[in-house]
Amino acid sequence: MLAASYAVIVDAGFLMAAGARALGLARQPLAFDGAECVMWCGGFHRRPQYAQFAPIFESASFLRAYWYDAAYDPADRRFRAQRATFDALALVPGLYLRLGHLQVIRPSWQRQVRRAVRACGVDLAVFERHFEFRSELTQKGVDSLMTLDLVNLARDRAVDAILLVSGDRDLEEPMRVAQGVGCTVVLAYPPRAGVATTLRQLADAQLEIDPSDLRQMLVPVAPAAPAARSA
Repeated sequence: MLAASYAVIVDAGFLMAAGARALGLARQPLAFDGAECVMWCGGFHRRPQYAQFAPIFESASFLRAYWYDAAYDPADRRFRAQRATFDALALVPGLYLRLGHLQVIRPSWQRQVRRAVRACGVDLAVFERHFEFRSELTQKGVDSLMTLDLVNLARDRAVDAILLVSGDRDLEEPMRVAQGVGCTVVLAYPPRAGVATTLRQLADAQLEIDPSDLRQMLVPVAPAAPAARSA
């Protein structure tokens, strides 16, 4: 009989945003300390504040942390710096990086506002001096990757338990499938995070990540030093 094991599935965008808010660092540039994240994933259940989860995880070995994020298009000027960050994370033992992509979109409400402005007889150019219509970035492919791995890990009996760090209601059905084949799914999130009610209702247990642990996983990014001028 194979020894019991567990995996941790992390929506990095969710953890970053909710973790930063919980720590009061929402406007400060942050990055993940990959080694600290993996250390927490592999041993959180041995810490006193999570003692209630020991019966689920203490007899299981840690398989790995599946880490999901979204990448800029290579043509985007931010791609190179982001790629360096992802490459560093991918080298962390025990962390398996999975990437979707970021897509620039024009929200549909902006077209409606433009039509309303014109209908009111207001010059759109004048209006835009006081209000900027901005593009938005949206993740594509991340939910699909998380769904595939959540279902496959459970169906293939690769793990007996999954710690799911997410708040997205789109993972409701994958969670049902995993539980249906006997996998225990524990939902984890930072304090006061926005988590879909259906996920909370379905989860076998809920874990609130302690702020002291978030401080170890999320580290401030130092501003880049100005380039030295050549003589």
